[in-house]
Amino acid sequence: MGLPHGQIHPQALGPLVAGLPTLCRCAFPHPPSQKGSRERGRAALLLYSADDSGFERLVGALASALCQLPLRVAVDLWSRREMSAQGPVAWFHAQRRQTLQEGGVVVLLFSPGAVALCSEWLQEGVSAPGAHGPHDAFRASLSCVLPDFLQGRAPGRYVGACFDRLLHPDSVPALFRTVPVFSLPSQLPDFLGALQQPRAPRPGRLQERAEQVSRALQPALDSYFHPPGTPAPGRGLGPGAGDGT
Repeated sequence: MGLPHGQIHPQALGPLVAGLPTLCRCAFPHPPSQKGSRERGRAALLLYSADDSGFERLVGALASALCQLPLRVAVDLWSRREMSAQGPVAWFHAQRRQTLQEGGVVVLLFSPGAVALCSEWLQEGVSAPGAHGPHDAFRASLSCVLPDFLQGRAPGRYVGACFDRLLHPDSVPALFRTVPVFSLPSQLPDFLGALQQPRAPRPGRLQERAEQVSRALQPALDSYFHPPGTPAPGRGLGPGAGDGT
C-alpha cells in the first residue's frame, strides 16, 4: 500500500527509524491500576512542548478543563516527581502504552516549539544533543510516539491540536497530519468529539461541553495572549503563527 499524500517514507528517515527502538526498549514499570475507568470515561494522554511558563499554564488549563468531562487526563505537569524518578522516556512510554491499551487517545498539542522539535527529528533523524532544558520531556515523548506514525498505526489512536492565533494546523509537519489536527478553541466541538469517540455525546451535548471547556480556557488564553505589561519577546511568533484565518 502507498503512503498517504504528504507522509514521509520511513526509508528516507534512516537514522531515525534505526534509533527509535533503542530509545524505547527498556524495562518500564507497570502502569498503576485505574479503578472505575469506565465511569470516568476515556483515557487521554496530553503531550506538549514547554515553550515557556505561560504556555505551560495554558496546557494546565486545558488539561484541567478536559478533566471536567468524561475523560481521564494524564499530563506530565501533574506527575513531575514520578517522571523524574522513572526517567522521561520510561514515563512517557508507560503512559502511552497504558492509554492505548485502555482504548484511549494520545493528544499531541502543537506549538511553535513543538513544530521546531518535530522538524529537527525528521530532518536529522536524532534529537540534537545539549544541556537539559524545558524541551527535553517533549523530545522523550517524541521518541515513544514516532514509531506509531512512521508505521501507520497512529490514525484512530492519536489526535493533534494547536491554539488559535499561536499556530496554524497547516504548519504541523505532514507526518503528524495523518491524524486530525484541531485548532482551539474554534474547533473545540470537533476536538472533544474525537477525544470521546466511540461514545461521543449528541451534537447538542457536545456543544455544551465545548462551551464549558472554552469558558475554562478563556482566562488562561487572555493571560497568554494579552499579558500585563510588555509581552514576552517572540510570543505568538513562529511557523504559521497568526490569527488562524
